[in-house]
Amino acid sequence: MAERRLWDSINTINDGFAVFDAGHRLVAANSAYVSSFDAESLDPGLPYADLLSRLARSGTVDIGSDVPECWVNTMLARWDAEHIEPLTLQFRNGSWIRIVDRRARDGDMVSLAIDITEQMRIWAAIEAIPDGFVLFDREERLLTCNQHYREMFPDSAPAMIPGVSFEDLLRHGL
Repeated sequence: MAERRLWDSINTINDGFAVFDAGHRLVAANSAYVSSFDAESLDPGLPYADLLSRLARSGTVDIGSDVPECWVNTMLARWDAEHIEPLTLQFRNGSWIRIVDRRARDGDMVSLAIDITEQMRIWAAIEAIPDGFVLFDREERLLTCNQHYREMFPDSAPAMIPGVSFEDLLRHGL
């Protein structure tokens, strides 16, 4: 009963959640994870490599100019790293998913699939502004700026990273 409650609760989460065992086989996934990959079902026991291959060969995920086998191998190699960097996937249907993978103590892999489509649309809109655009928070720390803004102030551009203070940005430019 506790396990059912846990999975009922996990299925209420908007973001995708899946667990793969130490052999990289799917243990369980919530409905948001399944729908993130535009799949009807992801059955327990499905190897992660097969999921990736399915995504690459079906054209569900934009793999750029990569050959499906190379893309799958690159994705599998991520899981071998000591620290697994988050990854953003662009889907052919226009959605964007940020994948955050973390290894559990027993070797299992916990995978989150976070829909960042709206954030990517906002970023594209900011980049499309023909003028320089910069946004600071109330503590005068940089939140974001577009490429046009960087081009307007090339001496300060290397310091234009989120979190830098307005004062430090000015000092860098001087």
